[in-house]
Amino acid sequence: MPPRPARRRDDPAEVARRVIEDYDAVVWDCDGVIWKGDALVTPLVPALFAELERRGKPSLFFTNNSLRARADYAAKFARLGLGSVTADRIFSSSYAAAAYLARRHGGASQACAKGRQRAYVVGGQGIVDELALAGFEAFGGPDDRDRTVDFSRGDAACEVSVPPDVGAVVVGVDPHLSYWKIHYAAQCLLQNPSCLFIACNEDSRGHFTRNQEWPGAGASVAAVAAVVGRRPDMVVGKPSTFLAREVLARLSAGRAGGRAPRVLMVGDRLDTDVAWAHAAADELAAAEGEAGEGEGEGEGEGEGEGEGGGGRRLGALLVMSGVATDQDLEAWQGRPPEHVLADVGELATALAAEASAAEER
Repeated sequence: MPPRPARRRDDPAEVARRVIEDYDAVVWDCDGVIWKGDALVTPLVPALFAELERRGKPSLFFTNNSLRARADYAAKFARLGLGSVTADRIFSSSYAAAAYLARRHGGASQACAKGRQRAYVVGGQGIVDELALAGFEAFGGPDDRDRTVDFSRGDAACEVSVPPDVGAVVVGVDPHLSYWKIHYAAQCLLQNPSCLFIACNEDSRGHFTRNQEWPGAGASVAAVAAVVGRRPDMVVGKPSTFLAREVLARLSAGRAGGRAPRVLMVGDRLDTDVAWAHAAADELAAAEGEAGEGEGEGEGEGEGEGEGGGGRRLGALLVMSGVATDQDLEAWQGRPPEHVLADVGELATALAAEASAAEER
């Protein structure tokens, strides 16, 4: 039997050097990267963020976890000693679902005018709250946590009637997923042919507590999809690139000439975080190539690793403190992450050592 490949871990000092030299900003996943459950992955996280800010490397946060709204995530950051992370720096798949519906309908007011303004939620309060902030009427979610069915009571007591103005079913991770919820969501889609099926993400599992991974939104999405016999019309969270341009635009604000930054995505999943970084990089590069066609001869040639075409490059740092395992990394068929570390504490320590050495020079 051939020997197993050695597990990949990169030199933290080299990764720290690359972060400083190759990237202008950082986008962070949260669960399994910054925290697990209600505790930081490492107490070095606040120092890490402070050091990056000191070096002019701003951070945004992009979580696939739809249980909370952005304001609730900001409150969690504050509880963990990261009060500088405000809601406007946070992207979540619950926010992405609301943003997608708003763009799809030309805004909530247009959706209301068309009579398709309501959304049924299979998921947490975060989806309900973000939809409400976007002007949509959301129902279901935690309010349906106690709904059950008893077939012994007869058809009249069991069968549900869904409103004709439900324009979307939005599905995320749901700690109270039930047979009744799956049926109601399916009926919304089956009885209203134009009703959209929106998935916050299709993650199989996530670190919702410190020591265990729990079923992710993929379990809820798969249940509804199995009943209606089709995939979601749109998956809005990572690895979908739906929010990529908004994330890059937010990081571009205030930069000289509005140049798009070179961005590092730090995450604990290959199929979401790493895949998102590379898909977004490809999409943005293709868009830049199309925009550059027909311009002056030679313009843009050689771009790709610095400013210009490379100004929108996204790279990925995979940390092994969350979902991904060494076996996952070995078996991964997609583009590998540019960097791999055990956890973000290694990056914090390496950056601190580099700063100390620089002061001594």
